[in-house]
Amino acid sequence: MYIVNCLMTPEEIQVRPCPKNHCMKQVPTVLLFDQNKKFHSFGYEAQKKYKELLDRDNHREWYLFKEFKMTLFQSKEAGILNEMLSLALEPEAASVYCREDFPCVGKVGTRYILLDLGGGTADITCHRVEDGGLKELHIPQGGGFGGTDVEEKFKKLLVDIFGLAAVKSFKEKHLKEFWEMLADIEISKRKFDGNDQLVVNFPAQFRESFGEQEHIDDALQKAGCYKDIEIKRGRMFISKDKGQWIFDKTIDQVIERTQILLKVIGDVDYIVLVGGFSESKYLQTRMKETFGDKIVAPIEPRTAVMRGAVLFGQSPAAIQTRVSKYTYGIATMNRFKPEIHSEEKRIVIDGHEYCDDIFEKHVTIGQEITVGQNMKEMTYHPTIDNQAHAALQVFASSKESPEYVTDEDCQQVGLVLVELNTDRKRDFEIKVKLIFGGTEIQVEVRDGHGKSIKEARMGFLG
Repeated sequence: MYIVNCLMTPEEIQVRPCPKNHCMKQVPTVLLFDQNKKFHSFGYEAQKKYKELLDRDNHREWYLFKEFKMTLFQSKEAGILNEMLSLALEPEAASVYCREDFPCVGKVGTRYILLDLGGGTADITCHRVEDGGLKELHIPQGGGFGGTDVEEKFKKLLVDIFGLAAVKSFKEKHLKEFWEMLADIEISKRKFDGNDQLVVNFPAQFRESFGEQEHIDDALQKAGCYKDIEIKRGRMFISKDKGQWIFDKTIDQVIERTQILLKVIGDVDYIVLVGGFSESKYLQTRMKETFGDKIVAPIEPRTAVMRGAVLFGQSPAAIQTRVSKYTYGIATMNRFKPEIHSEEKRIVIDGHEYCDDIFEKHVTIGQEITVGQNMKEMTYHPTIDNQAHAALQVFASSKESPEYVTDEDCQQVGLVLVELNTDRKRDFEIKVKLIFGGTEIQVEVRDGHGKSIKEARMGFLG
């Protein structure tokens, strides 16, 4: 997900041509803290600083975190004020950019699948170009497979050959060289096309820590890799078959997910590849072998999301409709009915029996939502006399019709606190409706006379 600074004018955030060798690049997810556990730097700056510490062997009391992007979903965003930012979903941002970059994709009526293939994740979405915007055709797909899986497969190959103890020892004693080896894999995996050897740097420190050449040859022989791998002159030469093995599991998942989506939505005009992993020549080759000339990619696939996020910031209405990835509703109580309600949900208030934690549905998973569309307005009443406040809890579920908000597949996505002026009357009513705009949900609360009481925004998960 990309954040666009909403305080900037369109003129200030417009995408400009880059001078040669100075094109925009994504920043690696690397975070560095100092000896006092205080933030020091992020991205390339963090990598550079930590490398300097490694060179001087002063890194042991510092804290470096890498590849933690997916764990961010387990915590709340960073406290930035709503009016100061706009959130852009990554595959949507890339789609907006590709619509501008490809005249063929931008033609009204064109249907295409967009594969955003990053390091740790793959996001798959499908759009049709409408007059003035994009229409989402299916619930976004994807999963935790991407370019880093290829690196993990390479590390597994090292373990299979040299053993876990040797690899761990090399990493602990020569962390800088270990990183450089993985950085070389990042470059090599883009060049490898499946028709020639995969060549990777093999640091001298690894050779020294493992032993003489005959020991390395013995290890290759025992691992059954003697015919597929040769190590000489500081290089690891991997046969094309073994190189394909390193890539194939990840690419197979990309192809399988794309085929499943095609079966559901029918044929498309194009399949667009974006993201860093989409620059892999072998991935492109296999995709073209499977899907033919439908496969297209922008000149710089890895920057498509970033460029598209800027365009999305200028024109949030570029996405006209979405398909809800979840069922959305509000936690409520109703009069307890033993024939339909669970006994454990029964509570008594002022002598009246209620069923608690009911999931009252506002939007159904798979439902097409027009951006800015007002959903059905629901009416709620206080449960006790003199009730001064109400807490509206908004939940999302992967089920079509969840029964209770405590069900395992439900998660709370927002909380709206409403101050009530009931005049001591329990029959006071409030009307609540959800409005889906951009990548957020707006909750609008009014009293029975139509007077606005409260408005709030929260993240739109799907």
